[in-house]
Amino acid sequence: MHPYIDAIIFDLDGVITDSAEFHFQSWKRLADEEGIPFSTSDNEKLRGVSRRKSLEFLLGDRQVTEFQAEEMIARKNRYYEQLLSSITVDDLLPGVRKLLVELERKQVKIAIASTSRNAPSVVDRLEISDMIDILVDESSVTGQKPTPYLFLYAAHQLGVPPCRCLVIEDTASGIEAAHSAGMVVIGLGLGERIAAADLVLPDLEDVTFEDLSYAATWRVSEPEFIPAYQHYRETIFTQGNGYLGTRGTLEERYPFDQQATFVHGFWDDAPIVFTELANVPDWAAIEIRVNGHRFRLDQGLITDYSRFLDLRTGVLHRRLRWTHLEHGSAVDLHFLRFPSLAEPHVMVLRVHITPVDFPAQVDVRVMLDSHVENQGLLHLHTLSQYSDEHQAGLLVKTRHTGKLLAMSTRLNVHGGSHDSTGNDCPGCPGINVTARLDANQMLTIDKVVAVYTSREVEDPLMHAQLKVEEAAQAGFQSLREANDEAWDEFWETSDVIIEGDDEAQLSLRHALYQLRIAAPTSDEQVSIGAKTLSGFGYHGHVFWDNEIFVLPFFTYTQPSLARNMLMYRWHTLPGARKKAQDNGFAGAQYAWESAETGEEVTPTWVHHSQDKTKLVRIWTGDIEIHISADIAYAMHQFWQVTGDDDFWRDVGIPILLETAVFWGERAEQEGDRFAIRDVIGPDEYHDHVDNNA
Repeated sequence: MHPYIDAIIFDLDGVITDSAEFHFQSWKRLADEEGIPFSTSDNEKLRGVSRRKSLEFLLGDRQVTEFQAEEMIARKNRYYEQLLSSITVDDLLPGVRKLLVELERKQVKIAIASTSRNAPSVVDRLEISDMIDILVDESSVTGQKPTPYLFLYAAHQLGVPPCRCLVIEDTASGIEAAHSAGMVVIGLGLGERIAAADLVLPDLEDVTFEDLSYAATWRVSEPEFIPAYQHYRETIFTQGNGYLGTRGTLEERYPFDQQATFVHGFWDDAPIVFTELANVPDWAAIEIRVNGHRFRLDQGLITDYSRFLDLRTGVLHRRLRWTHLEHGSAVDLHFLRFPSLAEPHVMVLRVHITPVDFPAQVDVRVMLDSHVENQGLLHLHTLSQYSDEHQAGLLVKTRHTGKLLAMSTRLNVHGGSHDSTGNDCPGCPGINVTARLDANQMLTIDKVVAVYTSREVEDPLMHAQLKVEEAAQAGFQSLREANDEAWDEFWETSDVIIEGDDEAQLSLRHALYQLRIAAPTSDEQVSIGAKTLSGFGYHGHVFWDNEIFVLPFFTYTQPSLARNMLMYRWHTLPGARKKAQDNGFAGAQYAWESAETGEEVTPTWVHHSQDKTKLVRIWTGDIEIHISADIAYAMHQFWQVTGDDDFWRDVGIPILLETAVFWGERAEQEGDRFAIRDVIGPDEYHDHVDNNA
């Protein structure tokens, strides 16, 4: 995992040279001639906007013929070209030439992507043509900013995956376009118009490539889809919000993937391992057909692929162009999804679908798929479901523990002529959307999902229906802004900065992100499992890693989350007492692997990893006992750091005393010393040793 940046794409106006004043003077002259008021603040609104859109803004409600519009655009351009004739190499903005020289030396590819058709002449006058690899302008593509096509075309011409390109922009529309293309963005200047950039700089003076590449330390990127890596990347791209976690599988699925969503505390019985978190219905499931052909990554031609996880906001993006090999029809797809950190019971998926250069019928089926399993073990039984043209939902029950979970979804659809119908497939209710799109017309589907379990509420289905209706009415933008604000609050107190090592910085931020999405936000009867909520490993069981390795971070940065995790040990104290009693001791002996009740759930025997015909004895649940001391240590550390005397009095001291009683009986007195015989130490690999607990 490294924040690779292989290409820099520069905007022209306001980034390489400041011709904004020339644009203002040209539009101002045209406006004066037409008797239209035009100010500098009006000119600011035209930054990054095409000539046609700029003229429409200038004219307002005034109606003109197409001939008149073309004449006005040509007139404005003549005025602009007259002013451009005065540009020289001295008009390069500070720091630009020095940066271009450094990029050349480091063999970083360079492009200029401008909406101005005058860009070639400007670049020539600035004497930097021989320093760039390519120049693209509005004549290169059909869509203009904020559509991503100009930047995607530049990346394609450079031969660099979009997620390994960094764009330098000074306009809101340019920043939006670059983000839509899946690229890292540097915003130059001041004010709200560039606030959405990954990194904001006042200008490029004394800026180095290292300064720019630091912006990529907020995202984990996948420049191409490699099936052999999918399980690893499903884990890397896991999303969550402290209530649930969803592996980074593809929304349309892929053969042999390991799709899973786990909800904290949603346990069901399992053979050998006693209990495990049950895989809950796939909330992100979607099926897309274009002119009858089903979109799949294992079929067709995939180009312009990029996927990245924005660690700053927890949003997972994927963009690609898919071409059906038999018919040659291409479609651009852009997926982005997130479980809301602000609304833990809400998840959001947005899909943009755009047929390229041909009209198309697009059929989309969004689903809540309960046909899920835990690596072959079925935990869920569907009790009821419903679907119509507006919403779909289901209620499931775990087969052994009887826990209920409800999911409900609603859609917001924009673009083209479309209609919707319900799809009541057993165990997989959904909504079908059929849209008729013109060439290059975008269809946008926002899938909003809500989930509740009987652990939180008496009637999960009613709560899911009410919550999803509320969230869908709020809309995608509102939900995303709330999510982003919640993440901002986390990073404000929890980010750790490493200078001079971008790879280490990205790795650390990814680790902190993974900790946050697994930490229970408002539930003190659950904790973080050894595999977090990112996969089937360890079945959701909680180990000693929490108290020794995980909790210190939260204790110092997010004490409310640390307190929740420590309270889990308080609520499972009866299980620890039972284990001590079962082993013939007084006090409390905490389970090596703990789940819902705190009783021991470590398997006694497991299959050999290399030879499934053999069994291996697992001794950790019997004799790896240092976990009781680890928990007492974490309680004391929390009190020392936070000064929470009430917690220490009511929770920490009782646990400290009860574990001390256990140690008093477990240790053996030998003269003036005590020995702890027959244990497994913290290295976990040496059985039946002494004094290593």
